[in-house]
Amino acid sequence: MKPPSPLRKTTILGAALALVVSASAATVDWNAGSWDNGSGFNTGYDNGAANGSTVLTGPDFGLGITVNVNYALIGTTVAGASGGNGNVDTTLNGSTLDPSFHIQTQTDGNGVIGNPLVNYAVLTFNFSGNVQSNGSAVFTVYDIDKNLFSEFVTIEARSGGSGGTLRTVSYTTSAANTLATQYSQAGVLATGNAGNSSDDGNSLFSIAGNFDYIRLIFAQQEGNSGIDHGIGISDLTVVPEPSALALAGLGIAFAAGRRVRRQS
Repeated sequence: MKPPSPLRKTTILGAALALVVSASAATVDWNAGSWDNGSGFNTGYDNGAANGSTVLTGPDFGLGITVNVNYALIGTTVAGASGGNGNVDTTLNGSTLDPSFHIQTQTDGNGVIGNPLVNYAVLTFNFSGNVQSNGSAVFTVYDIDKNLFSEFVTIEARSGGSGGTLRTVSYTTSAANTLATQYSQAGVLATGNAGNSSDDGNSLFSIAGNFDYIRLIFAQQEGNSGIDHGIGISDLTVVPEPSALALAGLGIAFAAGRRVRRQS
């Protein structure tokens, strides 16, 4: 039995390494993804559902990574009278055509700026395995703007669950918002008004390093009782962490090498 040729070995190893360096992105897709909101999988996240799960799919997610999403209103925060809270729709999606996850609330009344947040909407993502940014923004928040009082959005990302290692979150701003620290948390604060179909209220959020947990908080400034405000959250785009791809690549190389030996 002849051993595999050096050229064949090189080809196998090259294919494995190519997998590591050319990771394909996967998307947490609100309207076109397969979601289970408690009654089995169907297409799209169910409007008004407090939680749901979906599985990342793609060439580099063969084993699947499950994403569990939870949404809640905390304290005295209630759904906005204009409707749409917790829906997937095109109300707040900037200039895009893709639906977003719509948060619409009122009656935050968080008191003096600098105090801890007590009333807010919170959206969390728990991944069953570590992922990372594909080199650009993980997601966009639409319509962070001001109507009498300002909206505020802050993001927390960790590796190792909600009590794991904090990751650095970067924000971009637009014409109607700015970077600010409110309620002892860094985030994006609204400074002006933006139309629902405008990109003037957009903010792109990027996360450095691998992560498996994201928490988004949406709040309103003091004195905002009774005022409807809303934001939209785009689909999330991620890739597997490099270590997972490396293991997958080594597995491919090992399996291919075994096949070559059996054929020789």
